[in-house]
Amino acid sequence: MARFGQLFQELAEACISHGDSKATNYIVAGNGLYITDLDAMREHRFKGRFRRAFTRDLVRFMQNWADLPEVSSMFREEIDKTRKTICH
Repeated sequence: MARFGQLFQELAEACISHGDSKATNYIVAGNGLYITDLDAMREHRFKGRFRRAFTRDLVRFMQNWADLPEVSSMFREEIDKTRKTICH
């Protein structure tokens, strides 16, 4: 969970949105976390556009866990830390 929080934090700091944050677009292998399906990934120049796109990413990511409330709660804690991040 923390690694996902860290990844979202890094993306937010760089003003990057994924564009399709479903669970199958992330691979956890060993200690690594890898992002796939990068065709919709964007680096944003404008904070407003980034915030909208990043919020959509987070909402889409959380939809993956709608039927798993315990997992959803753990991810929610990490994501709530990230929501406050504003790109430079």
